[in-house]
Amino acid sequence: MSRVERKAFKPRKRQERGARRVADIVAAAAVLFAERGFDGTSMNAIAKAAGLTIGSIYQYFPSRDAVVDAVAEAYLAAWRAEKDAALKHVHEVSLHEFMYRGVLSLFEFHKKHGGVKAFFDADPERAACIRMVQEEVAVFAPLIGRYYPDQPYEELARVVFTVSAIIRGSAAALPTVDALDKRAAYVDDITLASVQYIRARLGTPSE
Repeated sequence: MSRVERKAFKPRKRQERGARRVADIVAAAAVLFAERGFDGTSMNAIAKAAGLTIGSIYQYFPSRDAVVDAVAEAYLAAWRAEKDAALKHVHEVSLHEFMYRGVLSLFEFHKKHGGVKAFFDADPERAACIRMVQEEVAVFAPLIGRYYPDQPYEELARVVFTVSAIIRGSAAALPTVDALDKRAAYVDDITLASVQYIRARLGTPSE
């Protein structure tokens, strides 16, 4: 192997190691934020949970707020992937079926990523949390708009914001619902409540 090839190889190794450490920091922080909230989680605690020194963690994140943003981005990336898989071919289904898929996918997301609700609850006014809600609205408002082509975007966004809040709030009951083996009925009920609200606000959909 030539000297040039060896020089090209080492930075790539360092980049991979750095990416792993960033992922470890984000994963550790997500757990701590869920358990303790933002204010109860220090950079020292994050570093310890990630198996790093306090000096090392600052090589990757300049502040705790930067870690919060990284955790939000990780949740967003996971949500985007799972949402895209769940909502394929939604242009072919009724409003009720669309909402059923949306409720089910969000509940499954909360089940797989248990810290996401605590992340929202810790400080809902934090910029990272607001950005997550804004992206939810930006994605779903046009999708709802397919059923209500005459409604202005502002009204669609208002309805989606409220429905998203209803579904996110309903996710808090999932552990109890699952313990009673009532998940399927609960999904049906939250879907029905969401559809009825949408109809009450926007009228009969074009299907």
